[in-house]
Amino acid sequence: MSFFITLIWLVFAICVMYVSDTFIKKFKLDKKIKANASDVAIPFLFVGLHALSRNAFSESVLPYFFISIFLLGMGIAGFMAYIYEEIDYKKFLKLFWRMTFVMTLFLYSILIIANVFAG
Repeated sequence: MSFFITLIWLVFAICVMYVSDTFIKKFKLDKKIKANASDVAIPFLFVGLHALSRNAFSESVLPYFFISIFLLGMGIAGFMAYIYEEIDYKKFLKLFWRMTFVMTLFLYSILIIANVFAG
């Protein structure tokens, strides 16, 4: 039974990315504000992270993940302040949100694998 739940969450992630891409293209947000499907999909993937972690470990990893996202934001801000001697908020938010997507997708993949092996 657990395998089928994991499969459903895997299909959920794929559907979220497809629907996000369709949404971006339909409203032409890729040309107006240069948004990607990943920009829209992140909040939905948070829901999947919570459900997958509760299924695998009976505890949500979402609070720990949010702490790591906050640390990522502080690291990016410190990096930009040190290297460029200023923080351009447009570049910061774009880099922060894209790095958050990479971290979310990586953790989502790890939780899918953990759920498969957890039984």
